[in-house]
Amino acid sequence: MTEYRKNSEDQISSMCHELTSSDISDRYARDRTLKSYIHDISKKINDYLFYQEKLQSSERYSISWALGILSFVSIFLLTYGFQSNPDIDWLRDNQIYLKFWGVALAAIYIGSSLERSSLIKSIWGFATAKIIVSLAFSGVAVYSAGKAAEIINDIFGVDAAAFPMTFTFTTAIIVFHIIAPFLFFVSLGAILHLFNAIEWIRSKWKGETYDLPPYHSFVFPILASVLMYNGWAWSSNQLGEKLLPGKVYVMAHTLDFNSNHECSRLKKGVPVVFLGPAQNSILADAYKVKDMDFGDFFNAKIDVPKQFYRMKCTYPNYDE
Repeated sequence: MTEYRKNSEDQISSMCHELTSSDISDRYARDRTLKSYIHDISKKINDYLFYQEKLQSSERYSISWALGILSFVSIFLLTYGFQSNPDIDWLRDNQIYLKFWGVALAAIYIGSSLERSSLIKSIWGFATAKIIVSLAFSGVAVYSAGKAAEIINDIFGVDAAAFPMTFTFTTAIIVFHIIAPFLFFVSLGAILHLFNAIEWIRSKWKGETYDLPPYHSFVFPILASVLMYNGWAWSSNQLGEKLLPGKVYVMAHTLDFNSNHECSRLKKGVPVVFLGPAQNSILADAYKVKDMDFGDFFNAKIDVPKQFYRMKCTYPNYDE
């Protein structure tokens, strides 16, 4: 039985060698053998697989470089954004913008890094995951829109439809409030990257590796910490529930109130919002709001006026 098995294996091995090996001159002969055709097919398949592997490797390399540049720019902006007292006037005047864009680029880097991970790709490949995530975001959007309309109505006493721009931005802030706590799940990815970085340091210390340091494993925990901290700080302080009505009032005064009107019963320059489809009723704001840039708006505590004036808009008579 053993001898029969050995002979069978030898025959199979001989057949494989016969089919996969071919003389080069045989490939150009008029009467080609079966093994020459199989050899060409095998060669083309191997060439195709090698090309695909090279293409995927090049794509991963390009994505890694792009994310590396993105993280470098984010760290550069955050370094000057969080600097206590920059020496350059331009940096001092635009520090809040540097911090904001640094955090925004960090969020893009973290999200892109998580999206390209095998775990997220595997889960996102199921239709069930896509349906549940879509339903969840739809619910968040509907709830945020209702909450934003409630806040605007509490401040001005009119339908939020009269403030379309303010309603849009307020909805976005409410969405940010809801998703901010989930940013702490980013810490799971940061921990995995941190373990990888520690393992590289340990291997380098013992002289067991000559590989380059895993750049993303060192950068990801840093930017993840920055993103989680600022997400928590902004949702609790600058954009928190206590300060949000003041922010909404300033947004409405800047985006939806209009000082260029012809209502004769109001002084010139008093901002108003036209109400209803006929737009013959107005909501007037007699209070003055000082001009402020994004930094003042983001950090300032703003008092909301106690009363707004709702009246009919009567137009003056014009001589022909």
